[in-house]
Amino acid sequence: MFLVTPEGILVTDPINADAAKWLEAELAKRFPGVPIRYLVYSHSHADHIAGGEIFADTATVVGHERAKQRIVAEQVPTATPQVTFSDRKTLQLGGKQVELIYLGPSHSDNLIVMRFPAERTVFAVDIVAVKRLPYQDFPDADLAG
Repeated sequence: MFLVTPEGILVTDPINADAAKWLEAELAKRFPGVPIRYLVYSHSHADHIAGGEIFADTATVVGHERAKQRIVAEQVPTATPQVTFSDRKTLQLGGKQVELIYLGPSHSDNLIVMRFPAERTVFAVDIVAVKRLPYQDFPDADLAG
């Protein structure tokens, strides 16, 4: 997901380096001269944050404080968040607001949702897995949460 404003672009969860390179090229083609200013991680799992380094030359990387702790401790080869928060953070870009909200332990101990008030949109990932059990290899998962 991404948000384009006159002052720059906010992107989320790059997924992997190939997807991030593709997205960077598409945004440059469709919005020439508009730099990517923010990269926001929904949580620290590799299938969401891999490829973050692609945007690190122009973007400020943002994530929950525990996401940064896990990325650093696990030495994940991606861009490390430069801006962190514990409960809520509001980003301002080109007259738009993006609210970052931590809902508590769930799929991860650092999973956030992103609310785009003007667009009446919420970006939420990995919150509900209907008729599925959570992965066994997520040490930060909280089944009760």
